[in-house]
Amino acid sequence: MSRYPVSRPVCELRAEVPATLAAVEEYVARFRLWCVNIRENLAFPGELLLREALTNAAMHGSRGEPRKNVRCIVRLKPGRLVIAVWDGGAGFRWREVWGLTVAVSAVRGRGIEIFRRYASGVQFNSRGNGVTLVRRF
Repeated sequence: MSRYPVSRPVCELRAEVPATLAAVEEYVARFRLWCVNIRENLAFPGELLLREALTNAAMHGSRGEPRKNVRCIVRLKPGRLVIAVWDGGAGFRWREVWGLTVAVSAVRGRGIEIFRRYASGVQFNSRGNGVTLVRRF
């Protein structure tokens, strides 16, 4: 037996989708099928995190303009799922809202709360138009 563990290959799902809710739902459905084939117990938390990040990027970052695109990379690595989402918008001041507590049932501001509850790690880029979410399992 080798002293060095053999790591499983990284599985990846990439896309650049129009900034519309229909395109977001299409990509999330693709993720759902991919996830069932890869690791079923990631389906709910992964889908929730992915949908929230993509919806925020499409509706807030890209203002729902179909001519604009949202980029997304989903990677399955040993022990974790990594979701990265970027839009071409101006970004937002995430540091100002990170500490606020919002009910998950709230109409606005629930994305941060969902990220805090379902992601093991959250990192926004400095501009605030990109987020990387990690879900450990």
